[in-house]
Amino acid sequence: MLVGVDIGGTKTAVVIAENPTHILSREEFPTLPSLGPDHAIEKIQRLIDVGLSRHGQPAAFRIGVSCGGPLDRVNGTIQSPPNLASWANVPIKEILERKFTVPCLLENDANAGAVAEYRYGAGVGCRNMVFLTLVTGFGAGLILNRELYRGTSEMAGEIGHVRLTDEGPVGYGKAGSVEGWVSGWGMAQHGAQVVESAIRAGEFSSLIEIAAQREITSRDIGEAALSGDGLARRIVCVAGQKLGLALAMLVTSAANVLLLDEPTNNLDPVSREQVLDALRTYAGAIILVTHDEGAVEALSPDKVILLPDGVEDSWSTDLVDLVSLA
Repeated sequence: MLVGVDIGGTKTAVVIAENPTHILSREEFPTLPSLGPDHAIEKIQRLIDVGLSRHGQPAAFRIGVSCGGPLDRVNGTIQSPPNLASWANVPIKEILERKFTVPCLLENDANAGAVAEYRYGAGVGCRNMVFLTLVTGFGAGLILNRELYRGTSEMAGEIGHVRLTDEGPVGYGKAGSVEGWVSGWGMAQHGAQVVESAIRAGEFSSLIEIAAQREITSRDIGEAALSGDGLARRIVCVAGQKLGLALAMLVTSAANVLLLDEPTNNLDPVSREQVLDALRTYAGAIILVTHDEGAVEALSPDKVILLPDGVEDSWSTDLVDLVSLA
């Protein structure tokens, strides 16, 4: 039996699996980083207990934890990732091993996703592959010459650190970084700046009404763009252009295949084209993993993995893959 835990800035998921390709259950909850790590760790432990009890309470199982970096993979410590700033030197491996008296491994989330897709998913058969985590933060897992590439400091895939522009939204403490421009949090930052300018210019947008009540989110921007809001479309268009630049750097230096996991979520056709222009120019192959049949025609990918309704995505496998290799 395998247990997978994915700790993100927005949500945390706990998966129980019989093996890497047979998922038994999946539960998730809001991480709420502002509350610190203790409340989330308590929920993780409770969901593991509940999940295992539903499946016979096995005595032998292993735990794998994926989380954005920086982290100490060997010692199993989470070291204040940008989207989990309150998680300072949290010894998650030690905590879970002490609680459940079974082996626990910690891995960077993008690396975990890359290995899982390479072994069991859309990357099977690829020699070189890039897996992207485009969520609250932004990162990449690199498969080079059929092996996970970590780099000297184990941060080879942290393209979010790269500065695209001298100024711009902040990610990893750097204005204008890739994460600042294209992550969920970065898009929200840029959106807030654009909304302020629009208010001064007397423009109209549904985002202005939202911003008057609370901070806008990337979901707000995506939904407004889909409904035809011009201001929101401009924001997403810029994010798409910056993402295209980042992907071009990855593809030209590392991979012959770029794996896109639900790339059309909350994106309108115009912003989607900003990304695809770069991909069609530089990528040797585009593999699309999606629930959306309409995205297939829009993207013209080389390979399609169409997920049925009710299946979340390939991350159910990603979360438990590394523990199966221990």
